[in-house]
Amino acid sequence: MILATKADVEKFTGTLSSDDEALLPGLLEEASDLVEGYCYREFDVPIPGPVTRRVARIVARAMGVDEEQLGLESTQMSAGPFQRTQNYSSDSTAGGAWLTKGDKLVLRRYRRGVVNVAMY
Repeated sequence: MILATKADVEKFTGTLSSDDEALLPGLLEEASDLVEGYCYREFDVPIPGPVTRRVARIVARAMGVDEEQLGLESTQMSAGPFQRTQNYSSDSTAGGAWLTKGDKLVLRRYRRGVVNVAMY
């Protein structure tokens, strides 16, 4: 199930270009799969607001990535003995949609799992 809409994504990106609109269905599907996989569940309608916002943010983040420098956080250059440094984010991936630590923090309350309760 797709957990966000074009309007949800546009809240973070502004009006989408025609190129971005072409990518949108696949990215929404991928981000929704990612969130449902992380939460170990499929969401029913109505979808919780924080889940919709996280999916929209994941899509907006994936659309804003420069394909030539995925995950690049900062770069530094020097002229004299020719030095170049590039730092990559710990949340970076090889492309596509990904969950950040902030996403996981927000989605944590929607995760399913086993809980042990002491009976004494």
